[in-house]
Amino acid sequence: MLGSPRVPHRKKILFSMASVLCLATLAACILPTRAQEEHGGPSPAAAGPILLSIPTPSLSHMNKDVRNQLSDAQAALAALQEQRDVSATEMGMAFGKMGKLYHAYEFLEAAEACYRNAQILRPDVFAWPYYLGHVYDGQGTPLEAIAAFDAALAIQPDSLPAMIALAQIHLSAEQLDQAEPLFRRALTQDRACVLALVGLGKIALARRDFAAAARHFESALTRQPKASVIYYPLAMAYRGLGEMDKARRLLRKGRTTATDATAAEVADPLMDELPELRVGYEQLILTGVAMGQAGRLDAALERLE
Repeated sequence: MLGSPRVPHRKKILFSMASVLCLATLAACILPTRAQEEHGGPSPAAAGPILLSIPTPSLSHMNKDVRNQLSDAQAALAALQEQRDVSATEMGMAFGKMGKLYHAYEFLEAAEACYRNAQILRPDVFAWPYYLGHVYDGQGTPLEAIAAFDAALAIQPDSLPAMIALAQIHLSAEQLDQAEPLFRRALTQDRACVLALVGLGKIALARRDFAAAARHFESALTRQPKASVIYYPLAMAYRGLGEMDKARRLLRKGRTTATDATAAEVADPLMDELPELRVGYEQLILTGVAMGQAGRLDAALERLE
């Protein structure tokens, strides 16, 4: 028997809006990262800004193709750093390229330091704070992730992937007032954005606005009928409205017919570049599996063929 709807309690948020704004400002400054502190501090430079030392991850567990790829890239970056006539633009792109390679293999500390250097040298490039946001999100540091995505949106305010990523971090922290306008902005970019509709539905559900939650989830389900991630919260919305038969049918249908484990992702060309950097048979398999888990079945099958 279905009981009363369970709506998550608001957690105690450990940071204030003032701290978030401060972090957004600091994102553009030259600050030491955890990787820098643990691996010898900043690198001296003959001129220009002080850059961060890049930690060298162990490659012993990687296959030969990956080891060769990363070792060659590390050597090329080191050689470029020794040159005195390299422009900030060229050096920034080189650090960014190395960061993407580390990111592709989930060496997140090294990727962080590379992206930070790229951002220091080229603060006008959207990609570097955007990738940094994903690195920090992967490291479980939401304050830094929020600051990075804020910095990315300051450069490219209409970036749908950045809006969704930032909104989801706020939603995970139950910062509903910060998440809601981002999801609404995302819908102005793409009215069929399933992730934005699901996010707004979750916000309404947390506020016990069951009618609004049901509308948002129904709209999302219309666009992705097999998304199991939508069936359960929609059932909770109908349960909150007292429509128990609908709630039961949705729960039953979600168990028997839904096949998509996640809501449809937004197109994200920058993040899509990372799997393409991987080499070696095992890495191709991992990339295909990850694409399948993200709901990109056609791309996964193409990768695994």
